[in-house]
Amino acid sequence: MAGRLMHALQYESYGGGAAGLKHVEVPVPTPSKGEVLLKLEATSINPVDWKIQKGLLRPLLPPKFPFIPTTDVAGEVVEVGPGIKNFKPGDKVVAMLNTLTGGGFAEYGVAKESLTVPRPPEVSAAEGAGLPVAGLTAHMALTQTIGLKLDGSGPQKNILVTAASGGVGVYAVQLAKLGNAHVTATCGARNVDLAKSLGADEVLDYKTPEGAALKSPSGRKYTMQCFTVQQPFRGENLQYLVDLVKEGKLKSIIDSKFPLSKAEDAWAKSIDGHATGKIIVEPLEPFSLKPHLHALQSLSLLSTTPLPRPSIDAVTDVSAQLKKPNWQTSNHLKSLVSHLNPHLVSKIIASHSRDIPLCLKFFKWVCQQSTYCYDMDGRIQLLYLLESDRLYGIMHKVLVLLIKECCSSHDEILKLMGAVDDMREKGGFRINYPCYSMLLMCLAKLDMGLMAFLVFKRMLGDGFVASGIDYRTVVNALCKNGLVQAAEMFVSRVLKLGFALDVYTYTSLVLGNCRAGELGEAFRVFALMSEGDGCGVNSATYSILVHGLCEAGSPGTVTYNALINGYCKEGRVVCAFELLGLMERKKCKPTIRTYNELMEGLCKVGRPYKAVELLRKIINNGLLPTEVTFNILIDGFCRAGELNMAFDILHSMSSYGIEPNHFSYTMFIDSLCKMERLEHAGGFLGMMIKKGIFLGEVTLTALIDGYCKTGNLEYALSLFEEMVENRCLTSPHTFNIFLDVLGKEVKLVEVNAMFGYMLKHGLVPSVVTYTILVDGLCRAGEMNTSLKMLELMKQASCPPNIYTYTVVIKGLCQSGKLEDAEKLLIEMQKAAVSPNVIIYAILVKSYVAAGRLNCAFDVVSAMFQDGCRPNSQIYSALLAGILESKMDGSTRAGNSSAALNAEAEIGVNCFPKFTFMKMDIYHAFQFLNKIRECGGQPFDAYKFLIMGLAGTGRISEADILIQELVKYGLSPDSDICSCIITHFCNNNDSSRSLEWITRFHAYGCDPSFASYSAVIVGLQNEGRLKEAERLISDLLRNAGVEDQNAISPYIDFLRLKSISFKIHGIFTMGPCSPSHVIPAEQTLSPDQAHCLLLGTISSAMFLCSII
Repeated sequence: MAGRLMHALQYESYGGGAAGLKHVEVPVPTPSKGEVLLKLEATSINPVDWKIQKGLLRPLLPPKFPFIPTTDVAGEVVEVGPGIKNFKPGDKVVAMLNTLTGGGFAEYGVAKESLTVPRPPEVSAAEGAGLPVAGLTAHMALTQTIGLKLDGSGPQKNILVTAASGGVGVYAVQLAKLGNAHVTATCGARNVDLAKSLGADEVLDYKTPEGAALKSPSGRKYTMQCFTVQQPFRGENLQYLVDLVKEGKLKSIIDSKFPLSKAEDAWAKSIDGHATGKIIVEPLEPFSLKPHLHALQSLSLLSTTPLPRPSIDAVTDVSAQLKKPNWQTSNHLKSLVSHLNPHLVSKIIASHSRDIPLCLKFFKWVCQQSTYCYDMDGRIQLLYLLESDRLYGIMHKVLVLLIKECCSSHDEILKLMGAVDDMREKGGFRINYPCYSMLLMCLAKLDMGLMAFLVFKRMLGDGFVASGIDYRTVVNALCKNGLVQAAEMFVSRVLKLGFALDVYTYTSLVLGNCRAGELGEAFRVFALMSEGDGCGVNSATYSILVHGLCEAGSPGTVTYNALINGYCKEGRVVCAFELLGLMERKKCKPTIRTYNELMEGLCKVGRPYKAVELLRKIINNGLLPTEVTFNILIDGFCRAGELNMAFDILHSMSSYGIEPNHFSYTMFIDSLCKMERLEHAGGFLGMMIKKGIFLGEVTLTALIDGYCKTGNLEYALSLFEEMVENRCLTSPHTFNIFLDVLGKEVKLVEVNAMFGYMLKHGLVPSVVTYTILVDGLCRAGEMNTSLKMLELMKQASCPPNIYTYTVVIKGLCQSGKLEDAEKLLIEMQKAAVSPNVIIYAILVKSYVAAGRLNCAFDVVSAMFQDGCRPNSQIYSALLAGILESKMDGSTRAGNSSAALNAEAEIGVNCFPKFTFMKMDIYHAFQFLNKIRECGGQPFDAYKFLIMGLAGTGRISEADILIQELVKYGLSPDSDICSCIITHFCNNNDSSRSLEWITRFHAYGCDPSFASYSAVIVGLQNEGRLKEAERLISDLLRNAGVEDQNAISPYIDFLRLKSISFKIHGIFTMGPCSPSHVIPAEQTLSPDQAHCLLLGTISSAMFLCSII
């Protein structure tokens, strides 16, 4: 049949219904090993076929487009593939095609021998084509789920069959009666007689109250409702059903028949959902079969190319190299393994089988170096070879790695699972629990819900006990495919086992209900999450609900505003603006509250100028700002330190007839007090008094804080007395300010007096209050009292937080009580308080200063185990310890303390110049090896060393480390780029800067705007304007500006003799009001210039000129 075409129907994308089916001519398929080619005589449509088209099983099915639907067929064998023994051309058969490839809506189809059975003359093609999916589903539901014996030998069961006139229901009723069951069936009124003729003992019209309640007319209690989750079908069960049809014990109910040319009508009728029995499509005789240019060739799982015979010399040589230190960097070893085939690799791994970590490391490395093991087929072949050597311990570790690699590819994970199943059937290999758990996560990530369920069931069958994470993963996978009922079954099992439902499980249920079109259920789950004792809602939940609402119709403005608020609170402003665009496309008009939420989100992420630009747009659109709008902008600019701009906004409020309120002035006062500009804060206080605005607790507390910071305790106390008189004290915050000031001055008597005064006013101390008291005790050296204070906090139902523990641990370390600090660290972990990087830094620096370097590295190991990354202070302390270390790993305490004290001379990037000027490259590699031994990722350590060396001008040593970094497959980041380029720019060496920019591009790293700017200025100062122009052009293209005409004005703009900018802001606050010019000229920083270049500051708001 090779070279011929056939008539078929296919669809090319999700959705479209019957209109999405297209008549095409495609090549006749060629049977592969174990397959037969059928000339199709009939095919039946199952609801799952058009549900796949709707996308309910995306992206598992279909695996690719275009796709020819349906799988249940009957026909005649016309060609057999290699290895077929039970069929020959001319045999009449019933078959189920591969679900992944489909193919029933065609004249020819390929079926596996295992799911193909002979069709006797007594069974017509239409009757046979109706059997596979519907008949086997009913068979499994009754025999496996319910446990019914179809020969009638078991006890009688009372069974409810819903949709008894549907494709599955007609078979379920008949098979249940064969098993001597009492059957209660539900269907529409027009099919009641049909259900009775099939053998149902009781029939309910589902539209009546009794039918809707599913209550048996005879009052029987159902043993089980007929329900199933699909499992792999078996050929022997299909043969059993065909034999029943032959014997007259089972019949297929045919609703209607359509020719292949009208198959789209059959598709539409199935989607309508009111068919009685099966809808059959019968292909016509072949037509318009044209010669084809080439024949399709079957694909095999593994390459059949013969591999070279194993070389004993190569195995011995590589094995010897693996015993040497740093073997991964050996160029000789790389050349040896570059053409190692899987046979040789398996021999090498077998020779080191007792050292599993080494074997695993070698496997990962050789998969990157050997051309034979580079793709998944080669790695699977290596897996087969390891299995033949029975290296199961290594195989399990390798499988976890391979599953992780497959997390982005459906084809590769199915290929890997097929290989594992093959090894299970042939050699009895069983995967372990970590493999199962990782596989479930991978399948959930790929939205392969049914497959995840089957893997989970096999895991339980193999005797493994599932954890809460496994249940959560399966729930997520099922919900992604819209299988909410099955997911809810898992949730009920999770609750019975005592596991708590977290935000991820709830969000999965929201997703599943949205994909199933059950928005009411989705919002019910959302409400459970949002309750006081619920798990809370995250941004993913909001995103899912937005998508579900948009699929179902247009949600209202209130719903959009709530979702935008959720995004902005989490700082996901881009998502919030995408939602705004969706509102506009859905013709749902945003309100001023919508824009207030967006402006508040922009201010929270430090973009107040963008918020002003948004305000200008909404004014032009006819919306008037409110008091809340202006307060949001004032707060945003005050937080950013842009008080001039905040004052301009305050001044412009009167243009809209809005007067500033208590919050407007309080934000200014708070910002000015933090900047210690108390005279200006007093001016705003006077404005509030003049306007008759009440001075609330927040305002006065901000002033008290400012006075305390500047040492004006008398003014602070006078304001405090006024608050007491006016009874404005409602929280302990004001007392905390005084306690903090007194505690830092170690005035414990005054601290106790103020604390008693606070209790006298009936205020309950907060955890901040206790932390301040503990800090004062630690500063006074009262460590025993501070530890007692921790116990008091626990008794007062105010447990210590991370800051409280940090203060005490720091005090213990400064007192030399390192063992007590360790004990407290263990206690805080038992109290479910995770240590932060500050605590770890305190411990590391204390151990190094005490000359106990090994203990310091033990702390770093614990950091990595807790998922915490060391900062530059920790690395600096460790490096200083290595520089002063003895051969036994201890350090000279005095010298280490001196090295740590020398960290006062810190550069811009917080790297100690003293340490890096003293060290050599040997110390760097010693430091990196120690970090690796602690289980850390090397990139952070490399970055620390590279930037430290570059900051002290040791570029050649930094270059060595960069080369090592690249060898490990890691790329320098923009911080490293900036540090190197800044060094050469400071030395007026623009040529070397250009050279390093080229190198960084080759490493896959784009230098920052600041780096480009520095080099551009250097080139212009040297008169190399053409090179500067070219660099500007490259910079703008990296920012997404491609058009040369668009780039030219920017090139002219940046052709400078200096980098000073002067801006005049035009801030139009109303459609009719005059422009308000920002009173002060400002010099743009490089970051502000960056924003200006990339369009983040609107050209409508700023006119830029060059001095």
